[in-house]
Amino acid sequence: SASIGSLCADARMYGVLPWNAFPGKVCGSNLLSICKTAEFQMTFHLFIAAFVGAAATLVSLLTFMIAATYNFAVLKLMGRGTKF
Repeated sequence: SASIGSLCADARMYGVLPWNAFPGKVCGSNLLSICKTAEFQMTFHLFIAAFVGAAATLVSLLTFMIAATYNFAVLKLMGRGTKF
């Protein structure tokens, strides 16, 4: 069990700060106050929005692949898929 005074996070590791930023670590009560801000809480909602967008893209790509495969099969079956 760790107390809040011994917890630290390096913001440079997550791309929040540039690598040459000094100090890059946030510890103790400063870390707790950052975690309670509305901006930090918004990151969860942004993650969910990005996940939903990626899922919608995946569904649309799968739909396209199925439709293209069906069209190719129909053209091959009708004999029109060999002439260009």
